[in-house]
Amino acid sequence: MQLRGVTFNWLDPTAPKRMTGMIAQEVAAVMPELVFQNPNDGYLGMFYGETTGLLVEATKELNTKLLAMESGLTMTDGNITTFEATSDSTLTKVNTLETDVANLQTEVLSIKELLAQATPQSTESSTTVATTPEGMLAEMYKIFEDLKAFVAALGLSNNGNALAVSTDLNVLGETTLSNLTVTGDISAGLMKIDTLNNVFEVAGPSCYNELLGTSNTTLCTDQTLYLQKSLAGNVDVLNGALLVEPNGNVTVKGTLLAQKVETTDVTTENVTIKAASKTVGSGTVVTGQTQAVIDNALIKTGSKVFITATSSTGGQALIVKEKLEGVSFTVALDKPIETDVAFDWWIVNVE
Repeated sequence: MQLRGVTFNWLDPTAPKRMTGMIAQEVAAVMPELVFQNPNDGYLGMFYGETTGLLVEATKELNTKLLAMESGLTMTDGNITTFEATSDSTLTKVNTLETDVANLQTEVLSIKELLAQATPQSTESSTTVATTPEGMLAEMYKIFEDLKAFVAALGLSNNGNALAVSTDLNVLGETTLSNLTVTGDISAGLMKIDTLNNVFEVAGPSCYNELLGTSNTTLCTDQTLYLQKSLAGNVDVLNGALLVEPNGNVTVKGTLLAQKVETTDVTTENVTIKAASKTVGSGTVVTGQTQAVIDNALIKTGSKVFITATSSTGGQALIVKEKLEGVSFTVALDKPIETDVAFDWWIVNVE
């Protein structure tokens, strides 16, 4: 190359004593675009940052030549001339080949011993290994056949692009799977997943007798199914339709249907009672009468009956005069008036 690297010391005593670089005058003769002249003092300087691309290409060229030399080839005017192998390189290749053969023999012996452990019924010796190419080929073919028999005994087969296992598979260590498809049931401890009937439950006898309506409290407790027992997060069912929070709050987006609800406190913005409900209704004390009997099977002795007059009562109060449990209740006035008295009623049972 026409460029050379040098070391130098600055004349400025405060500058570093020893630096590396190139002589600008020499570089200007080869690559003038890398050299500039200081307009203040007239000295030449170098654009060292612009030399990066040249250094990369020079390194690539040296690497290409080195690879060609290592492969026994040299580039001369675009033609490839093969070096004659020396006796030393030939000896090295022979030694390498002998090492490869020894390694292959060791691997064959290891495979034979592994197969012998997996198939103890075999009585053939596995302590000798063939040394000729023909013998080694025959030995490898025999090992291949033994391996095929071993795989067949395990119940393994190639089903298209999938591995099929036709026998029971017991894995005692940890197992990591990517995607898993199960066509039957899954059992994990006391948990069971019935994939055909979409059932996820505890594998055990029923703790509730539907016919008698009785429960085995101990069995029900022992077979409790826990979701988020560690309170690690919410339980979300049907993408937010039912949300259970760790603090016990339950959010239901739709309508909650229940035969009976027991609670300590109720907070609501609106109460709607169905028209068919037997807990609400209307009645009339007809003209000249002092009472009206309302038949209702829900009435109990301790029921609270709320009466609201919907017409004039002549200044009198409507009272619940009598309650016959499971039969009726009576709404009365103290004195009869000359017009019908209409009223609404609401029964609230107290337990």
